[in-house]
Amino acid sequence: MATQVGGKDDPEENPAASGTRRTGPRPVSLYDAIDAEVSPPPGRLSPRGRRWLINAEGCRLMPYLDLSGAPIYHWQKGATIGVGHLIIRQQWPWFANGIDKQWAESLLRQDLQHVELGVLDRLEACRPWVGARGLRQHQFDALVLLAFNIGLAAFSNSSLVAMLCDSRTVTPYATLEQAWLAWKYAGGEVMPGLERRRAEEWRIFKEGDYGPDI
Repeated sequence: MATQVGGKDDPEENPAASGTRRTGPRPVSLYDAIDAEVSPPPGRLSPRGRRWLINAEGCRLMPYLDLSGAPIYHWQKGATIGVGHLIIRQQWPWFANGIDKQWAESLLRQDLQHVELGVLDRLEACRPWVGARGLRQHQFDALVLLAFNIGLAAFSNSSLVAMLCDSRTVTPYATLEQAWLAWKYAGGEVMPGLERRRAEEWRIFKEGDYGPDI
């Protein structure tokens, strides 16, 4: 996780907070110089990534079926509520009568934290001492968005992640893009909605393009 340094309560940034006044420029140490050039690795979905996710998933306050979007009135596999929150069978009584926006927001925070940590753990496992370092924020966003949609287990065991961790890995795909776009099937069929979603995620990863409305 990145830790924000500085701010109105930081004596180094606001002399009045410590009751002292600077009399000259602050000396620049080697570590200060390095920190100025090297950004911390991403560890959370950015606000733009979050807006993209909400736009892609929608926010439904009554249960619905994930693939079709049809409302449901008893538990089924793929039961979903809020912003893409999958409902397990044991949870159905909690969600059967719907939720409010505050509850939907709380579910999204919990789900995102789980996915963010899962992506970081997977990168750390295959790139010890490297982890997410070397990735730009938009690339990390795209990985989180993909994992959110296909699930952490599928993400972690994917050819895409294997290739990301080691470009020499032999997979059925010639490029990382092909491995990414391959996640377009549901029930053994190509789903146009998933094709569009994968293409948009790839644009985020490759170009940092979240679309005109984000």
